[in-house]
This record gives sequence, C-alpha cells and structure tokens, in this order.
Amino acid sequence: MKYNKEIAAIGPAGLLKNNRGFTLIEAVVVLSIVSIVIGMAYSSFRTPVEKLACREIFSAMQLAKMRAISSGSNFFVDFDMNVGSVSDNFYTAYLDTDNDGVFGETLNGGTPPINEFVESQFNLPDISGGNPAKALPSGVSYRTTAMAGFPTGETVLPGDGVDFGGVNAVTFTPRGTATAGGSLYIKDDDNTNRICVVIVRSTGLVRMGTTNDNGANWN
Repeated sequence: MKYNKEIAAIGPAGLLKNNRGFTLIEAVVVLSIVSIVIGMAYSSFRTPVEKLACREIFSAMQLAKMRAISSGSNFFVDFDMNVGSVSDNFYTAYLDTDNDGVFGETLNGGTPPINEFVESQFNLPDISGGNPAKALPSGVSYRTTAMAGFPTGETVLPGDGVDFGGVNAVTFTPRGTATAGGSLYIKDDDNTNRICVVIVRSTGLVRMGTTNDNGANWN
C-alpha cells in the first residue's frame, strides 16, 4: 500500500498544519496591523485642520532652528513673502548664507550661484509671488479678531495674526535663538472658535497651543 512519504516524515502533528494558507496566528497578526493602520488614518482624518496647519509650522520652526545651528547661518521663516500680506496664506523658508538679511536670494555668490531657498533644505512645492513657498491647508487662515483669552504668557493678538518683533518673519541664529520672539494664530474658517497658536521665544523655544472655545481654555 502506497503512502505519502512527506506526511510520514512530518508525523501526525504535521497534519494539523496547512502549508498552503495562513495559520490562525498569522491571520490575527495581519488583522491587528490593518486595524492599527486604519486607526491611525482615522485619527489623522479627524484632526482639526487648524491643528494640522500649526503642527506643520511648528515642525518647520524646529527644523529651521536646527538648520541654522548646523549651517552657521541665520535661517528665516517668512510669512508675508518679503513684506507682502499674510492673507495670501503662504510662507517660505530660506538660509541666509551670507547673513546679509536680504530676502531669499537665488543667485548669491559662489560657483554655481547659491539659491538660498534650495539651501534651506525645505520642501517648498508651491509658489507665491514667483518665490518657492508652502501654502497653508485649505480651510484655515490667520486669526485677526478678538478672542476670549490667550495662552499663558501671551496677551496681544497680532493685527494680521502674525508678529515676531514687528515683522512677519522669524529669524533663527546659529546659536539656536531667535532674533525676536512672537506668535502666530490660525483659525478654522468654518468654526472660528477653533484656534491654534505657535509661539517662539527669543531663547529659541517653540511652543504650540490649541483651543476649541475661542480662547477660554488652551491646551
């Protein structure tokens, strides 16, 4: 009588294993991973748009500070695209390679000439006024009207929603400090009670806060 030599080699216990499909443990692991991915995507989808905008700017500030320190040059994060209007809802970043304070030079010394926007090493996929920039997410804008309260340490709402020592740009130095502290406020256009703030101290400390009730309570 013929028999399967492979089965005989494996033994009776081997008959319980299906070599052509998933085991129960493998199926559970796959389902767990899928659940985690779906949960993360759902969480991101539910995150308020103004909070996403502030997170992006907060990260840009942190990267700008680190780039200034590593390069030995001042780094600018500019919200009015060279004395324009913050209502355009763009911001840009550039490394001031010669520390002359001139807005984002694209042909600045060297062979080949240095492009300070490129030297920033930021991803600036959009364009504003002919300059590389990053657009704020759709559905948000800068907060310019009065609110119930301010986050700790803040008492004044900038007239156009952005102010860093009288200008609409932050300058980080090679020491990791900022030439002037300040803040910017962003609101949800569909729910103006939802506001977030990014605060920069002259020490270089960057903070972020959010409120769902027009400033009565801040997180």
